[in-house]
Amino acid sequence: RCRRACRELRAAVGARRPVAVVYETDERRAGASVAELRADCLGCGDPRVAAAVPALFPTGADAARPGAPLPIAWYRERAYLDATLVALCERLRAAGVLEPGPAAGRRRAVAGGAGER
Repeated sequence: RCRRACRELRAAVGARRPVAVVYETDERRAGASVAELRADCLGCGDPRVAAAVPALFPTGADAARPGAPLPIAWYRERAYLDATLVALCERLRAAGVLEPGPAAGRRRAVAGGAGER
């Protein structure tokens, strides 16, 4: 179940795309812990992916650093979904992928996303 994370990270690193780590929390939907995802990406055999892991999956003092880009938990429960989406949008905006703009009547495509509607 973690191999997908390594494959996605390899594609993003290869395309030189900004990355925001979002992980599934529901084990029924192939969810994995951050530790499992980190270990999988470190062991995938691609040195570019391994080099990106400390920044994307910070641990110890790096994770405690203010502003550290911690992985975002994807919660499907309605009560948490909006907060998860806001955290993801804030991370993408900080990376320069999303630009602030009018919220109504306009949707922007996200790099690597499904496209515009």
